[in-house]
Amino acid sequence: MILNWFPGDASKAQPKELFEWRAGALPAKYRAMIDELRMFADNEAAFDIEWPSHADRRFVVWEPKRGVQCFIVTAEGAISVPFSKWPDLPPPLVDAVITRLNAALATDWFTGRQRKKKGFDLYYLLRSGPGVQGFLDVWRWFAQR
Repeated sequence: MILNWFPGDASKAQPKELFEWRAGALPAKYRAMIDELRMFADNEAAFDIEWPSHADRRFVVWEPKRGVQCFIVTAEGAISVPFSKWPDLPPPLVDAVITRLNAALATDWFTGRQRKKKGFDLYYLLRSGPGVQGFLDVWRWFAQR
């Protein structure tokens, strides 16, 4: 039995369509968080959103002033911060972002992630402290530096 089958020719679909189709199978608490993260990327002037090839089913939020990928959200409900792709940023700034993310989410998950490429479950990471808004406030702070 196949659940959540794509209604049409997936090879001709746009990346955003495939993302929405796949993310539509997630529980409502995940979809609400994904919607907040996507609205942030769509509405904040200091950030851009990219929808990579349809095979990825993810979106990437960029801070274009520095050309930095801030975070990646997958249609499977994972989030990652690609610190390993920030080689040109000063280490104290990267450390400050990590410290602020940990504080905003009442976690230490971001510590030691500078060279790792692993995501984490979106809901479990962003449900603590001020949640999604705390996470996004760190990125607003980052854009102002």
